[in-house]
Amino acid sequence: QNRLVRWAGGKRWFIPFFEDLTCYLEYNNYFEPFAGGASIFFACVRGHKAYLSDLNDELINAYKIVKTKPDELCKKLNEMEVTEEKYYYYRDKYKYTNDIEKAARFLYLNHASFNGIYRVNNSGKYNVPYGKRGIKYNTDIIKRANVLLENTELKTGDFSIWADEINENDSEVEAFMYRGDEPNKLLDKLYKNIRALMRANARNRLNEANKSVILMSY
Repeated sequence: QNRLVRWAGGKRWFIPFFEDLTCYLEYNNYFEPFAGGASIFFACVRGHKAYLSDLNDELINAYKIVKTKPDELCKKLNEMEVTEEKYYYYRDKYKYTNDIEKAARFLYLNHASFNGIYRVNNSGKYNVPYGKRGIKYNTDIIKRANVLLENTELKTGDFSIWADEINENDSEVEAFMYRGDEPNKLLDKLYKNIRALMRANARNRLNEANKSVILMSY
């Protein structure tokens, strides 16, 4: 285990290319509005104020606890035995009482589940089966991530929540949305809709100052 969370559609494959594509940029702030596993942020972003967001409240809560209460989180995770029986207990019966326990449960299930998939049923309950990973979560990863998250702001929501953070003092702003090359009509339509929304919200601030660099992926 060498990453904070496993995430479907993650961009770890892109890490070797990211620095080559962005080494010429000078920017003050880094925006990743569809954070997911935040592979690029954790591997490549250093020395910049970072703004990470996602619609998944459990994911963002986990990042917040890693940032603010890593020791308490590590202690809780170390108490959580990884067996099939315990997995289904934490998945179906366990009731967390605070955000630390909520984050621990999220990271535990992500680590021990089948392929690290995040999936909920119509009632909003996590329903991914056990992945037969009988090893505890490596809490050293939390300690490393805690340092990297020090200069970040974290919010639950879509890309538009950062509109007010984009300002004229940003020499260049990178909102990380790396776009791949695979053609897909449905995703092309989604991409165009996002671009239109950004022009009406956060994107207009970037366009006016001609200071945006947007990388997009699907």
